[in-house]
Amino acid sequence: MGKAKFLKTLTAGICLTALLTGTALADGGEEQDIKIQINGSWLHCDTAPFIENSHTLLPLRAVMEGLGAKVEWYSERETVKVYADDVNIELIIGEEKAKVVRRIEGTEKEEELNLEVAAKIVGGRTFIPGCFVSEVFSAEVQWDDRLGAMIIETGNMSDIPEIEKVIAEFGEKIKLVSLFAPQDVLNECLQETYGELVSPVLLEKWQRDKTNIPGRLTSSPWPERIEILTIEKISVGEYVVKGEIIEVTGTEQKRGGVAGRRPITFFVKKENDHWSINDANLGVYEEVKSVVYQNTQYGFNFYLPESWEGYKVIDGDKWEGAKETGPIIYIRHPLWTTENQRQDIPVMIFTAIQWSSLQQEEFNVGAAPIPPKELDRNDKYVFALPARYNYAFPTGYEEVEEILEGEPLQANNS
Repeated sequence: MGKAKFLKTLTAGICLTALLTGTALADGGEEQDIKIQINGSWLHCDTAPFIENSHTLLPLRAVMEGLGAKVEWYSERETVKVYADDVNIELIIGEEKAKVVRRIEGTEKEEELNLEVAAKIVGGRTFIPGCFVSEVFSAEVQWDDRLGAMIIETGNMSDIPEIEKVIAEFGEKIKLVSLFAPQDVLNECLQETYGELVSPVLLEKWQRDKTNIPGRLTSSPWPERIEILTIEKISVGEYVVKGEIIEVTGTEQKRGGVAGRRPITFFVKKENDHWSINDANLGVYEEVKSVVYQNTQYGFNFYLPESWEGYKVIDGDKWEGAKETGPIIYIRHPLWTTENQRQDIPVMIFTAIQWSSLQQEEFNVGAAPIPPKELDRNDKYVFALPARYNYAFPTGYEEVEEILEGEPLQANNS
């Protein structure tokens, strides 16, 4: 069994004693038909938990291995050691304390935790207090009277990637579902496209009524992906995922950016070790205004992300070479101030003849050993990026690099 990764940022778990009634478990280890479920899976063990002096005791090896940890027993010292991905535990039988070593971002931190009752051996098995499991693994522990079972939910990191995977796969398939197709074609498409990702109940609901189905309404823009905003646990094996359907056109697909957004809320549930979408609610579509700098003097457009709304253009400067000179334009972030300067986007402008001479090394621009990089050209001008324009790594240089990777400059012929 693989080791589990545990999410330490969850709210600390609830102690079992407060959740179990006196009739649920008997004092002193009296046999009861008690089941244990860990992260949605039933745990098969040969020893049952019990209450002793108002403290609930759990079978250590069964629970720890159910959580994906490795357990080692050292009989000569009556010591138990537990190894998980980000935490190690050492317990000594009869002692009301435990050594816990956590690994956080590559750094080990050791602490000593007090146990409400010492670890003990009953029937050849080691038992530990339930609150210790809660404290060490940030587990949420509940008694389900209907199931006659203790439910242990770590909210471990393995849940989140699996949920993200389901949502991401769903987001990739939305554009395949045409909502204007005939009903019989749409129903077949829903089954083929969403069948493995949504519950049968939700699939049937969508096949009856298409008003709330995530799908494609136009040829352009189209739904490209889902961006997850929050993932919130609501109960054992159930999460609410809030996100946005991101729509793009060919322009955004090539250069980055967003044409439109539509909020969506998913209700995701784990059943039979399988995560699926049980319900989904769509919000109101919001068209995103494009941010484009249009330069009619030289003939080019420069596409910017939304965060650059309110940008400024600084012109009038010149690039200078040994024998040639020409204009350079700076596109400036709206948050740029004299006190808090940010990376500008520089655009050098060459005539076609100047650019040809530069490529033939008839002159140089600047002290850098490498020439400017071409962004695009029209029938009169070549637009280029200065070499080492971001040598000082000012605030925002990473964002500018990302913008430039999307080929944001589009030259227009006259």
